[in-house]
Amino acid sequence: MVQPVHHSGMEKNAAVAFLLSLFLPGFGHIYVGKVGLGLLIFILTIFLSWTIIVPIVLWLVGMIDSVNKVGSYNNFVRRYGRPPQNYEF
Repeated sequence: MVQPVHHSGMEKNAAVAFLLSLFLPGFGHIYVGKVGLGLLIFILTIFLSWTIIVPIVLWLVGMIDSVNKVGSYNNFVRRYGRPPQNYEF
């Protein structure tokens, strides 16, 4: 049986992603490597801030999603022993 390889130096921290998203919407995604999605969330939050509800929804969904993305990122690292490239996870 093959033992899983742990590459803890390459794994991301879900708490860091959450805190980044808490203070700067989209930055948790950028931390995980989803730069395009992170910038989109950040820009939409700024441009739609006058609506009040839309940025709050984006902010909450962004925090939850960035934590989920960290899990996917870390699973990829554990499985393949390297960080994912572009949209591999």
